[in-house]
Amino acid sequence: MVRFRAALRRGLLASLTQSTREKTRATDAFPVNIMRADFVRALYMHQYGGVYADLDTWCLRPVDSLFSPGSRKAYVAEMGPDLKFPHNIPNAWFGSAPNHPFWIFFSKCIVEMTTTLRSQGAWDQAEQVTGPIILKQAVDAWNSIHGAPSGDPTLEVIKHGKVYVVDWHGDGNHPEIQKHNARFREACPSEELYKKDVVEQCKAAFPDAVVLTFWTHSWGR
Repeated sequence: MVRFRAALRRGLLASLTQSTREKTRATDAFPVNIMRADFVRALYMHQYGGVYADLDTWCLRPVDSLFSPGSRKAYVAEMGPDLKFPHNIPNAWFGSAPNHPFWIFFSKCIVEMTTTLRSQGAWDQAEQVTGPIILKQAVDAWNSIHGAPSGDPTLEVIKHGKVYVVDWHGDGNHPEIQKHNARFREACPSEELYKKDVVEQCKAAFPDAVVLTFWTHSWGR
Protein backbone atom coordinates (compact mmCIF):
# COMPACT_ATOMS: atom_id res chain seq x y z
CA MET A 1 0.00 0.00 0.00
CA VAL A 2 2.84 2.41 0.82
CA ARG A 3 4.52 1.66 -2.54
CA PHE A 4 1.18 2.09 -4.33
CA ARG A 5 0.56 5.49 -2.73
CA ALA A 6 4.08 6.64 -3.58
CA ALA A 7 3.65 5.54 -7.21
CA LEU A 8 0.25 7.22 -7.41
CA ARG A 9 1.68 10.48 -6.10
CA ARG A 10 4.56 10.34 -8.61
CA GLY A 11 2.04 9.79 -11.39
CA LEU A 12 -0.12 12.69 -10.27
CA LEU A 13 2.77 15.08 -10.07
CA ALA A 14 4.21 13.92 -13.40
CA SER A 15 1.05 15.09 -15.17
CA LEU A 16 1.50 18.62 -13.87
CA THR A 17 3.67 21.18 -15.62
CA GLN A 18 7.14 21.82 -14.24
CA SER A 19 6.15 25.22 -12.82
CA THR A 20 3.17 23.68 -11.06
CA ARG A 21 5.19 20.73 -9.78
CA GLU A 22 7.49 23.16 -8.01
CA LYS A 23 4.52 24.33 -5.95
CA THR A 24 3.91 20.77 -4.75
CA ARG A 25 7.08 20.81 -2.65
CA ALA A 26 4.87 22.09 0.14
CA THR A 27 3.01 18.76 0.11
CA ASP A 28 6.05 16.92 1.47
CA ALA A 29 5.69 18.80 4.74
CA PHE A 30 2.04 17.93 5.33
CA PRO A 31 1.58 15.39 8.14
CA VAL A 32 -1.36 13.47 6.58
CA ASN A 33 -2.27 12.43 3.04
CA ILE A 34 -5.66 14.15 2.95
CA MET A 35 -3.85 17.49 3.24
CA ARG A 36 -1.70 16.60 0.24
CA ALA A 37 -4.81 15.61 -1.72
CA ASP A 38 -6.53 18.87 -0.78
CA PHE A 39 -3.56 20.92 -1.93
CA VAL A 40 -2.88 19.11 -5.19
CA ARG A 41 -6.52 19.28 -6.31
CA ALA A 42 -6.29 23.07 -6.32
CA LEU A 43 -3.26 22.87 -8.63
CA TYR A 44 -5.13 20.47 -10.90
CA MET A 45 -8.03 22.88 -11.14
CA HIS A 46 -5.63 25.63 -12.19
CA GLN A 47 -3.83 23.58 -14.80
CA TYR A 48 -6.67 21.54 -16.29
CA GLY A 49 -9.95 23.03 -15.10
CA GLY A 50 -13.01 20.78 -15.10
CA VAL A 51 -15.00 19.54 -12.12
CA TYR A 52 -13.75 18.06 -8.86
CA ALA A 53 -16.10 16.05 -6.63
CA ASP A 54 -15.55 13.89 -3.56
CA LEU A 55 -16.33 10.20 -3.96
CA ASP A 56 -19.45 10.47 -1.78
CA THR A 57 -21.05 12.76 -4.36
CA TRP A 58 -24.11 11.86 -6.43
CA CYS A 59 -25.13 13.73 -9.57
CA LEU A 60 -28.89 14.11 -9.87
CA ARG A 61 -28.72 16.21 -13.01
CA PRO A 62 -26.05 17.24 -15.57
CA VAL A 63 -23.55 19.60 -13.97
CA ASP A 64 -23.50 21.78 -17.10
CA SER A 65 -26.53 23.59 -15.71
CA LEU A 66 -24.34 25.03 -12.94
CA PHE A 67 -22.02 26.82 -15.35
CA SER A 68 -22.39 29.88 -17.54
CA PRO A 69 -21.95 28.83 -21.21
CA GLY A 70 -18.54 29.78 -22.54
CA SER A 71 -17.46 31.35 -19.27
CA ARG A 72 -13.91 31.43 -17.95
CA LYS A 73 -15.02 31.26 -14.34
CA ALA A 74 -14.09 29.32 -11.25
CA TYR A 75 -16.95 27.91 -9.18
CA VAL A 76 -17.31 26.99 -5.51
CA ALA A 77 -20.53 26.45 -3.55
CA GLU A 78 -22.16 27.33 -0.25
CA MET A 79 -23.11 24.49 2.07
CA GLY A 80 -25.97 26.27 3.84
CA PRO A 81 -27.62 29.56 4.79
CA ASP A 82 -25.25 30.29 7.69
CA LEU A 83 -22.83 32.52 5.78
CA LYS A 84 -20.68 33.14 8.87
CA PHE A 85 -20.00 29.44 9.46
CA PRO A 86 -16.24 28.95 8.82
CA HIS A 87 -16.84 25.69 6.89
CA ASN A 88 -19.61 27.08 4.69
CA ILE A 89 -17.65 26.80 1.41
CA PRO A 90 -16.50 23.16 1.44
CA ASN A 91 -13.78 21.81 -0.81
CA ALA A 92 -15.81 18.66 -1.61
CA TRP A 93 -16.83 20.09 -5.00
CA PHE A 94 -15.71 22.81 -7.35
CA GLY A 95 -15.43 23.57 -11.05
CA SER A 96 -13.28 25.84 -13.14
CA ALA A 97 -11.98 26.90 -16.51
CA PRO A 98 -8.25 26.16 -16.84
CA ASN A 99 -5.75 28.73 -15.59
CA HIS A 100 -8.09 30.69 -13.38
CA PRO A 101 -5.80 32.68 -11.05
CA PHE A 102 -7.92 32.04 -7.95
CA TRP A 103 -6.52 28.51 -7.59
CA ILE A 104 -2.94 29.78 -7.36
CA PHE A 105 -4.07 32.37 -4.83
CA PHE A 106 -5.82 29.60 -2.86
CA SER A 107 -2.71 27.39 -2.94
CA LYS A 108 -0.61 30.29 -1.65
CA CYS A 109 -3.12 30.80 1.18
CA ILE A 110 -2.66 27.15 2.11
CA VAL A 111 1.13 27.53 2.17
CA GLU A 112 0.88 30.65 4.33
CA MET A 113 -1.56 28.96 6.73
CA THR A 114 0.71 25.93 6.91
CA THR A 115 3.72 28.09 7.77
CA THR A 116 1.83 30.07 10.41
CA LEU A 117 0.24 27.10 12.18
CA ARG A 118 3.31 24.93 11.93
CA SER A 119 5.26 27.52 13.92
CA GLN A 120 2.53 27.28 16.56
CA GLY A 121 2.53 23.46 16.57
CA ALA A 122 -1.12 23.43 15.47
CA TRP A 123 -0.97 22.65 11.77
CA ASP A 124 -2.32 19.07 11.67
CA GLN A 125 -6.00 20.01 11.28
CA ALA A 126 -6.84 19.34 7.62
CA GLU A 127 -10.08 21.32 7.57
CA GLN A 128 -8.30 24.44 8.81
CA VAL A 129 -5.03 24.18 6.91
CA THR A 130 -6.06 22.75 3.51
CA GLY A 131 -9.83 22.24 3.64
CA PRO A 132 -13.06 24.25 3.84
CA ILE A 133 -11.95 26.79 6.44
CA ILE A 134 -8.99 28.03 4.41
CA LEU A 135 -11.05 27.80 1.19
CA LYS A 136 -13.73 30.10 2.59
CA GLN A 137 -11.08 32.49 3.88
CA ALA A 138 -9.42 32.48 0.45
CA VAL A 139 -12.73 33.15 -1.34
CA ASP A 140 -13.55 36.02 1.05
CA ALA A 141 -10.05 37.49 0.69
CA TRP A 142 -10.07 37.16 -3.11
CA ASN A 143 -13.43 38.90 -3.39
CA SER A 144 -12.29 41.62 -1.00
CA ILE A 145 -9.23 42.24 -3.16
CA HIS A 146 -11.40 42.36 -6.27
CA GLY A 147 -14.04 44.70 -4.92
CA ALA A 148 -16.43 43.67 -2.13
CA PRO A 149 -19.30 43.18 -1.75
CA SER A 150 -19.85 41.94 -5.30
CA GLY A 151 -16.29 40.61 -5.58
CA ASP A 152 -14.74 39.02 -8.64
CA PRO A 153 -17.42 38.17 -11.24
CA THR A 154 -15.24 35.34 -12.54
CA LEU A 155 -15.33 33.54 -9.17
CA GLU A 156 -18.89 32.37 -8.65
CA VAL A 157 -20.16 31.11 -5.30
CA ILE A 158 -23.14 28.88 -6.08
CA LYS A 159 -25.96 29.29 -3.60
CA HIS A 160 -26.76 26.43 -1.24
CA GLY A 161 -29.27 23.86 -2.38
CA LYS A 162 -27.74 23.24 -5.80
CA VAL A 163 -24.48 21.47 -4.91
CA TYR A 164 -24.78 21.00 -1.17
CA VAL A 165 -28.24 20.11 0.08
CA VAL A 166 -27.29 18.74 3.50
CA ASP A 167 -25.69 21.11 6.00
CA TRP A 168 -23.71 18.85 8.32
CA HIS A 169 -23.11 21.36 11.10
CA GLY A 170 -26.39 20.72 12.87
CA ASP A 171 -30.16 20.74 12.51
CA GLY A 172 -30.72 23.14 15.37
CA ASN A 173 -28.92 26.18 14.00
CA HIS A 174 -31.39 27.32 11.39
CA PRO A 175 -34.98 26.39 10.42
CA GLU A 176 -34.00 25.95 6.76
CA ILE A 177 -31.21 23.55 7.76
CA GLN A 178 -33.68 21.49 9.79
CA LYS A 179 -36.12 21.32 6.89
CA HIS A 180 -33.55 20.37 4.27
CA ASN A 181 -31.77 17.77 6.38
CA ALA A 182 -35.01 16.05 7.42
CA ARG A 183 -36.24 15.97 3.83
CA PHE A 184 -32.89 14.60 2.65
CA ARG A 185 -32.90 11.74 5.17
CA GLU A 186 -36.40 10.75 4.08
CA ALA A 187 -36.14 11.18 0.32
CA CYS A 188 -32.51 10.30 -0.49
CA PRO A 189 -31.30 7.28 1.51
CA SER A 190 -27.77 6.76 0.26
CA GLU A 191 -27.96 2.96 0.48
CA GLU A 192 -30.92 2.91 -1.95
CA LEU A 193 -29.91 5.50 -4.55
CA TYR A 194 -29.15 2.69 -7.00
CA LYS A 195 -32.92 2.26 -7.35
CA LYS A 196 -34.50 4.31 -10.12
CA ASP A 197 -37.63 5.13 -8.11
CA VAL A 198 -35.52 6.44 -5.21
CA VAL A 199 -33.49 8.63 -7.57
CA GLU A 200 -36.72 10.09 -8.98
CA GLN A 201 -38.03 10.57 -5.44
CA CYS A 202 -34.85 12.44 -4.53
CA LYS A 203 -35.08 14.61 -7.64
CA ALA A 204 -38.67 15.49 -6.82
CA ALA A 205 -37.75 16.39 -3.23
CA PHE A 206 -34.93 18.70 -4.38
CA PRO A 207 -35.92 20.13 -7.78
CA ASP A 208 -33.08 22.69 -7.70
CA ALA A 209 -30.34 20.24 -6.69
CA VAL A 210 -27.79 19.20 -9.28
CA VAL A 211 -25.34 17.44 -6.94
CA LEU A 212 -25.75 15.67 -3.59
CA THR A 213 -22.92 15.19 -1.12
CA PHE A 214 -23.42 12.66 1.69
CA TRP A 215 -20.67 13.89 4.05
CA THR A 216 -19.35 10.44 4.95
CA HIS A 217 -16.11 12.09 6.21
CA SER A 218 -14.21 8.94 5.22
CA TRP A 219 -11.02 11.01 4.78
CA GLY A 220 -10.66 11.20 8.57
CA ARG A 221 -10.80 7.47 9.17
